[in-house]
Amino acid sequence: MIRNGRGVYVTVGLLALTLGLVTIRYAPPKAIPIDAPANRFSAARAFEVLRTLVGDNTPHPTGTGANAVVRLRVVSELRKLGYQPHIQEAFACNPHGTCGYVKNVVAMARGTTSARAVLLAVHYDSVGAGPGASDDAVGVAAVLEVARALKNSPPLKRDVIFLIDDGEEQGLLGAEAFCARHPWARRVGSVVNLEARGTTGPSLMFETNRRNATIIGTVARALPRPATNSIYYTIYQLLPNDTDFSVFKRYGLNGVNFAFVGGAARYHTPRDDLAHVDRRSLQHHGDNALALVRAFASDTSEDRAKGDATYFDFLTLTVLWWPASWTPILAIAGALLVLSAVFTMVRRSRLTIGGILHGLGSFLLVIIITGACAWTLHAAIAATKASGVEWLPHSWVLRAAFWMLPFAVSSAVMLLFRNRTAAEMWSGVWITWSVIAIGTGFVLPGTAYPFVIPTLLAGAFAVVARNTNDGAVPAWAAQTAVALSAGVLILPVAWMLYDGMGLGILPAVSILVLLVFSCVLPSMTGEGRGAALGMALVGGLLTVVAAIIAAVLPSYSVDHPRPLSFIFYERVDQKRAQWLTGSSSGALPAAMRSQFLPRPIQPYPWSKDVRLFSAPARQVWLDPHVAVIASVERHGEEENIALDLRPARPGSTLGIYMPAERLTGASVEGVEIPLKPESEEGGERWRRLSVADAPAAGIGITLRIHGLDPVPVFTWELDYGIPASGNFLKKLRPVDSAPIHAGDRSMVVSPLVIE
Repeated sequence: MIRNGRGVYVTVGLLALTLGLVTIRYAPPKAIPIDAPANRFSAARAFEVLRTLVGDNTPHPTGTGANAVVRLRVVSELRKLGYQPHIQEAFACNPHGTCGYVKNVVAMARGTTSARAVLLAVHYDSVGAGPGASDDAVGVAAVLEVARALKNSPPLKRDVIFLIDDGEEQGLLGAEAFCARHPWARRVGSVVNLEARGTTGPSLMFETNRRNATIIGTVARALPRPATNSIYYTIYQLLPNDTDFSVFKRYGLNGVNFAFVGGAARYHTPRDDLAHVDRRSLQHHGDNALALVRAFASDTSEDRAKGDATYFDFLTLTVLWWPASWTPILAIAGALLVLSAVFTMVRRSRLTIGGILHGLGSFLLVIIITGACAWTLHAAIAATKASGVEWLPHSWVLRAAFWMLPFAVSSAVMLLFRNRTAAEMWSGVWITWSVIAIGTGFVLPGTAYPFVIPTLLAGAFAVVARNTNDGAVPAWAAQTAVALSAGVLILPVAWMLYDGMGLGILPAVSILVLLVFSCVLPSMTGEGRGAALGMALVGGLLTVVAAIIAAVLPSYSVDHPRPLSFIFYERVDQKRAQWLTGSSSGALPAAMRSQFLPRPIQPYPWSKDVRLFSAPARQVWLDPHVAVIASVERHGEEENIALDLRPARPGSTLGIYMPAERLTGASVEGVEIPLKPESEEGGERWRRLSVADAPAAGIGITLRIHGLDPVPVFTWELDYGIPASGNFLKKLRPVDSAPIHAGDRSMVVSPLVIE
């Protein structure tokens, strides 16, 4: 067992080097130049294609003229490479009632066998607020460069289908149309999907499918620089987020999903432009796609996996994995090794039952105090920032504060435990680790590996020390080996969590860093108290300095803008039009406050929780859409209502809102919609049905309603952009603010009562 603190500084120094290695290894690889071999992926070549696709930085949502321009550019690039692309035009709806007319670009690289094909998928549409250079034009450029590399390589065994789909931002409509209606969809065996939720960072394999053991085995063999683990996959399944890969999985297809998530503050804003594309991220994306397409398409055997995998990359060098069913067993094995060592220490009178309880209590107190301090630090920094801000400029200083805090707090708390022995602290630390390993191993096995492996190592070293001549395994060497294993497994996850989830996750990051540092805590007893004092002073000073800098830095910058969109909102029945806006901070920039009423209002009848600032839009009107009840059929207590909606501006989005409790069924343009409530606002559920890129002839919606009482319905038409009379608002928008998601838009609403 550990007797003194001689290894504390060595271990902490090595952990610092490990963190440095993590930041280097998890940076995207260097972009390969344009003169790279023809069978390799070159980010320089792909970037030139990207420049052709979105060089003018024009947003290109589904149904817009700019969308058609980008689509034609994609088709042209494929033809230059010798492919014969075709356009799939289809009407599609997702399970939430969002529909639209989409135009997918599809092409194929023929294989040498009739085995099931590999699908390489991206989307080419953008949101209304920004040009989508990274989301997902980088993916499109990567697919085109992969297609070029395959043309300059020997044919693969399987066909490779290139799907560059439309309508992803509208609700995954292009993927829905391909899976439901394209004849090639039935031939797909494996999928590689490329996405982005930012503009920089490594290309993370963050999602796969259930029963993924065979796929993870392929990933482990194929990826040249893998950045992945089952923690990302497990967490993602708990979030409400979706990509096209969600559709592929729903249709029973297996595969992998890649995305980079750095620079998330630019996501779905005008800053997602060509200037902010990280060519290294493009290189990593392309390397991953090309390697996996080749791996999937070279293997004609069927996927016969019988279970899930627990998996993780080792410093992006390789992927290690085992069947997820082994994880609880390994966790129990680690706990038994730890308990065996504790039992031996008790039997040899180096530890008492009371000492075990003291060690457990001391370490739990360290965790509680560190968590409380991290939460307080988060609250203090958040109080200095605009409400709702998640990603701050100069995030390195924010990270530094929350990474140094656990070193400072845990070292300071250790100074209070004057009478604790190394054996007591060791037992407290590793019994706690054992509990965490077993708990996660049974409940969320994909998240357990960073706790299971260090516990196994700590228990094994303790057993070896027990069975040798009390020193054959040097205490500091064992401590360092265990701490480094924890660091290699936990620090990459802790580093990436802020990029993926923002400011709110940083207290949890502090706890993860504490767990790594806890491997050193037993050395901070006895002769190691001096090290504890030094770590507390240095760590505390660095934490305070970093926290102060983070607090005084601005919440927004030109490159990390405040989300601020304008809405022209017209109520036909009230003969009233308004300008609406809102900010994630809950307050408007000073330059804009005089233009809007001081208190926000609830403008939408179907959404009582949305509050926006308003201003009258005098002498501004848009032509209203036409909404007609085409027919009513009564069957006892139920009515079938057919609505015809015709846009005032073809290519816009048309839709309705109505109370969900009266609705028993619905179809849009003949497509049946599953009844999953769109929202629940203030206790009242509303169903939203909509169609993007509505044709001039209009759309038909059929509603099946229970009961004969009148039903309120709100029909609406949504267009990108606002009338020219709103240009004065754009001029008032500060340079550190930008529209987001759908961007500046116009909405005309008309009530319709179904009786």
